[in-house]
Amino acid sequence: MNIILVSNKFAQARSFAVSTPQVIFLGLLLGLLVVSLAVLMNYFSLRYAVTNQSPYLQSLLEAVQAEQTRKTQSYLRESLNTMAARLGEMQAKLQRLDTLGECRHQAAGIHVRPGAGARRCGVDHSVEGTLDGRAWRKSGLVGATGR
Repeated sequence: MNIILVSNKFAQARSFAVSTPQVIFLGLLLGLLVVSLAVLMNYFSLRYAVTNQSPYLQSLLEAVQAEQTRKTQSYLRESLNTMAARLGEMQAKLQRLDTLGECRHQAAGIHVRPGAGARRCGVDHSVEGTLDGRAWRKSGLVGATGR
């Protein structure tokens, strides 16, 4: 590609020959220069937005922070809902196991009555029963109902 410059300052016309790789290189160099200037302007505008008390830049920063806070709250809410669902499933399984245990005790002829701890806080801390006419007692944490 030939570029011809004509001006009143020059006594004669000047011409330059530019090849395709040189044009591509100049285009990439110009693009890199534009991107570099944009990154530098963004960095300095955000870096000094708080110290300069610029209302426009502070509103931009507040909008970004509000969006981040909203995303965090949404994530926490979803996690809490998932944990609550899992807790409910575990409580249902525990209730089924307690019912199954009572049925097995009755089938085996063991008569179980909850200790004083069950009446006080909803948790069986001790269990008393009879097996073939002999009394037995077990102390300790047997199960928690989450009440």
